Amino acid sequence: MNYKLLGRSGLAVSPVCLGTMMFGGRSDDSTAARIVGSAQDAGINFIDTADVYNDGKSERVVGRLIRKQRDHWVLATKGGNAMGPGPNERGLGRRWLMRAVEGPGPAGHRRHRHLLPAPRRSRGGPGGNGDGAG
Repeated sequence: MNYKLLGRSGLAVSPVCLGTMMFGGRSDDSTAARIVGSAQDAGINFIDTADVYNDGKSERVVGRLIRKQRDHWVLATKGGNAMGPGPNERGLGRRWLMRAVEGPGPAGHRRHRHLLPAPRRSRGGPGGNGDGAG
């Protein structure tokens, strides 16, 4: 595997990132375990999930599956997505992004999240909640 440096982070990542949108949904735990195991065997060390994938189940499945080989993986997750009906349950404001980083996510792996890309530009200006309310 020809690993690539991820920006200026110093992290070396596989050129292929394992997406986990179906984990906790169409892909049950045993299927997800086989997929993650095959990816690791192939040299993939970059895995992506999001708080919104299957109402957070994907992040929890990923957390359980990578726990024992945590140092092997570079974990990317996404925040900012609408996770409830309230105006403060979405967006790119500090409060919501801190919630995305600190929990509930992959239990016990909060300090190991390497990337938190914003899925889209927030409407309403810096820190806006994505619904135009600012």
